Amino acid sequence: MFEFCFGTHGFDLWNAGDRKTLREIGFRQLSINCRDFMDGHDREDAAQLRSLLESDGLAAVTSHPPFGSFNEPFSTLRQDPEGLAQDLEWMKEFILRCGLLGVRAIPLHTGGAMLPRAQRWETESARRYVEALLPAAEEAGVIIAIENTNHATPVGFYPGMTGQVPLNRNLWEFDDTNRILDFVHSFRSPFVKICYDTGHSHLLGKMLPDLDAFLDDIALFHIHDNDGAGNDSHTQPGYGSTPWRAFFEKIGDIRAPLFVEAGPYFGDPALMLAELNAIAENRVTVKPGGFLKKDEDTGRIVILPEQSDSVQEIPLEAQCGAAPVTFLFNRFNTYQDHAPREIAACGLPFIGASADVPEFMLRMMAQSAPITVYDSCRSLDEDVAPAIAVAETFSARQLIVSVGHFCDAGRNEMDALETVRALSAQCRAHNLELLLTNRRPFSPDVPVSAEKLLRLCEAADVRIAFDAGASHAARRALEDFHDLHPRIALILLNDNLGREALCPVGHEDYIPGTFPDDMRQPGYGTAPFPALADAARQLIPEIPFYINGQKHAHATLDVVLLETRTLLAGKVYTNPAGGSIGKKENGRMIV
Repeated sequence: MFEFCFGTHGFDLWNAGDRKTLREIGFRQLSINCRDFMDGHDREDAAQLRSLLESDGLAAVTSHPPFGSFNEPFSTLRQDPEGLAQDLEWMKEFILRCGLLGVRAIPLHTGGAMLPRAQRWETESARRYVEALLPAAEEAGVIIAIENTNHATPVGFYPGMTGQVPLNRNLWEFDDTNRILDFVHSFRSPFVKICYDTGHSHLLGKMLPDLDAFLDDIALFHIHDNDGAGNDSHTQPGYGSTPWRAFFEKIGDIRAPLFVEAGPYFGDPALMLAELNAIAENRVTVKPGGFLKKDEDTGRIVILPEQSDSVQEIPLEAQCGAAPVTFLFNRFNTYQDHAPREIAACGLPFIGASADVPEFMLRMMAQSAPITVYDSCRSLDEDVAPAIAVAETFSARQLIVSVGHFCDAGRNEMDALETVRALSAQCRAHNLELLLTNRRPFSPDVPVSAEKLLRLCEAADVRIAFDAGASHAARRALEDFHDLHPRIALILLNDNLGREALCPVGHEDYIPGTFPDDMRQPGYGTAPFPALADAARQLIPEIPFYINGQKHAHATLDVVLLETRTLLAGKVYTNPAGGSIGKKENGRMIV
């Protein structure tokens, strides 16, 4: 059985009540905050704190020192001799006190010295930094563990970069695996090893290959999750798409500390520990895309009974196919009379249209391409009859209606069953197929439950218009697609920065519950469209894609169409840190 290490941020370890609380939660191993034994304390305090922890059945196994990137304080690349000397003296004392506390390993960020573009002087600067600390580490019996890190280039580091830049707009770079290995091996010391950070590798899509490369040298784990495309959100393991089953199988008998470098997803440390144990013991269900099955009402990981001896994994069937890409026109991507001319220039075989486009414009559009899909911009509890009349006028074949609040957490989706059946029959009477969508006709405060929507559609025998942007606003685009794909009839393409993308958890400006669902052109947010298109090609060959996001910088339709097709084909540069697509100086996508 694996033992997890818990961070003590927010706890006062000198307080007996706080120590008792930590032990009652169920954690024994701790990552101790350096403030508890450094500033305002001495070595005797460190030894005393160890005694207090041990008396309560607790053990400090790691502690994270301060760190910096490039030329910042506590960076291995700091070029200010006086400041560097002060940093090293502080670090030596930190390591010695860690030894008195019984700490086994500390992580060390190399400040950019392990980046692919790092120059020789940077690597040598990091080497001198570690060499200066090594005698203290050997004396204290504490391992210096070099961490695989990512770096946001500070504003002002490059000429012309001024003012405040949102985190997702920073320039993100990642340490090179082979550089880290070469650096660690060059010391030939048992006191220089590796701190393997799962989240940082998962952002690059190489969590398992990096684990294989590092495995023999790992002295410390930092485990946390993300969706593989968003920012380094440090989410509780199990609430992203990291392949945890394979992770725990690979690390086997390694007993390096497993520091959970994330807060409890639901604010309950005891629940987090129960969920971590369930993941490590294979008592979870893994869905396609690497996501763990969650309870549809609470959102919590579904923990299987104790007797289950293996992960239940839902297979992903491999298929192939070609998908048409066109537009669904609405108030976001239609500009007066430009659209009809641009539709003709694109040679689109068919299009979709929305109820917020005036009928006189629809008539002009229909002269260039048939309108096959009509979005009512209404939900199930609203009057859809006017939209049915317009759809019939233009000989549309499918009508989109929002499921509204009927599939929210805590609601019984079957309350809408008779409404859906009646509306479906009404549509059939006008030669229309009813499609329910996960997009609401207004800005949502909570995401639509994919599992509830799927059950409702199966019971009513209707299909789904899957809106990728609506799901990505809650960081669920891939997960919702895999859940809903048996019923998906078409995919609506629009983009946004995703929940927590502007200000991730831990950032001082983070606001929980924010849904920046602003209907951008695909590729101009952070939705994982190449991965979504790949999944669609495998699961639903020839599924049509309808672009319903606004045109970036008022581009013409042919430019939007080219960029979107290139995006779906995966022939773009994807920034691994944020899922955002590489852009030229003029702001257009690099294709």
